[in-house]
Amino acid sequence: MSESKFNDPALNAACREVAPWVESFTEQLDKLTADIKALEGYLRESGVRVEVMLPIGDGAVLGWSNFHQAHTWRLVYSKAGECRPLIEVRASERISTRNHLPALLRAVAAKVVESAP
Repeated sequence: MSESKFNDPALNAACREVAPWVESFTEQLDKLTADIKALEGYLRESGVRVEVMLPIGDGAVLGWSNFHQAHTWRLVYSKAGECRPLIEVRASERISTRNHLPALLRAVAAKVVESAP
């Protein structure tokens, strides 16, 4: 689609500018989804069972938590009183957490060190 056929030259120019992002959206979302699954698996396999909730702005919170006390530790996303597994939230919400995942991992590690005997 980067070879656009719009009638408006300004629209053609805008399309050329944004094509790399628009045309790779699904690929980038798939990579983020894979990273979320990998991080969740890493933390589960490590046996880390310390809750960390990290405010990430706009009332949203990213966390590592015992989801609904079901003995299932998950990466979670919470906003407006609703908490869901991160992997299950809308794409736009997952994307908003992308730059915060390293900080969450560091916060989990800090909590582990803090709670070590």
